[in-house]
Amino acid sequence: MKFKKHFSFFLIFILLFYTGQLHAQQDSLIVQLSDSIIKPGDTLFIGMGLLAPEPGMNKATVNCVIKNGLGFEKKMRWPLLNRLGSAELAIDKDFPPGFYDFYFSVEPRIFSILGHVNAPKKVTALLGLLVTKNKQMILVTAPVDDHNNFEVKNYLFEDLATIFFSAANRKTKYLDIVLQTPLDSTVHPLNITARKVYIGVGTPVPFSTQMQVGQKDTHIFNGEYILPEVVVYSQAKSMADKYDEQYVSGLFKDNNSRTFNVMDDPLAASRFDVIDYLQTTLPNLQVTTADDGTREALLRDVPVQFYVDEVQLDFSFVQSLSVSDVAIIKFIPAPFVGNIGGRGAAIAIYTRRGDEIRPSQNGNHIFRVKGYTSLQTVLAK
Repeated sequence: MKFKKHFSFFLIFILLFYTGQLHAQQDSLIVQLSDSIIKPGDTLFIGMGLLAPEPGMNKATVNCVIKNGLGFEKKMRWPLLNRLGSAELAIDKDFPPGFYDFYFSVEPRIFSILGHVNAPKKVTALLGLLVTKNKQMILVTAPVDDHNNFEVKNYLFEDLATIFFSAANRKTKYLDIVLQTPLDSTVHPLNITARKVYIGVGTPVPFSTQMQVGQKDTHIFNGEYILPEVVVYSQAKSMADKYDEQYVSGLFKDNNSRTFNVMDDPLAASRFDVIDYLQTTLPNLQVTTADDGTREALLRDVPVQFYVDEVQLDFSFVQSLSVSDVAIIKFIPAPFVGNIGGRGAAIAIYTRRGDEIRPSQNGNHIFRVKGYTSLQTVLAK
């Protein structure tokens, strides 16, 4: 039923958009809401379209900020493809009733990464692995220009992702780069529009859904995608305990697992790479090399499967990780049900994030980036 309602709403929106019945200035963002009064537990559908001021401007990003007068604030963003987009906001059944202001702005670009290679100076191309929250892996190739700058663009993904960079020339192990994501910098929107919505049971006093906004309201959208602050815990918990509670999830919260606190291990810095470190902490771990040169790790003659930030990756990638990029390592004894076939042990490697990040002996080449809000999002307090 919800799918049919969304499909019908968006189909009507598309027809009105392309037939010119949604009037706006030539550079305006058009936003259509399915309801101005909605009950907790129901779904609000949002249609978005851009009357592009320039030919060929078919891709853009819509930023949305929801606020009320009591301190509530929710920030989201969605892509527009072919100048159109839609989203669903499922209102939590316990969402506080009242009037909410929905601010929308549009920028004429979609997610991209701008980067600069500090060292070494003769890198001509970078290889990247973008690992999304839903465990999707995207391979990235980025040419580096004569000024050591590069760009990664036209990738769409939801929520947070981790991107690992390496030099296309595998002989270059040290890599120090800096990144900027333009969507997370100061917002320079083409247009801002706003709507007022009442969430609750019953009929409120008459109100206007239209709100007067302009460029002076741009500050609402600035600085909106900073990663959450690190939660402050009692002094009794180590950095590894904090990290485990915040980032380890699902099957990896295994009661039989052993956690190695790499961040606080003074001997970790002396190890050549992650595999070298693991062989000192897990004496039974053996590394073998096949006739074709491929390598694998065995524990009691059974292959071990590796995970980086809970995404399964092969031995060669794990071997390229510097110990200084690692926060904790979890060893989960066999049989780990998350493995292919449910056999063998697992080694889960978690990279440093937020306040755990420190300069690496191999430079800076692992980053957390924020993509788009899910097209189906729950609006909760």
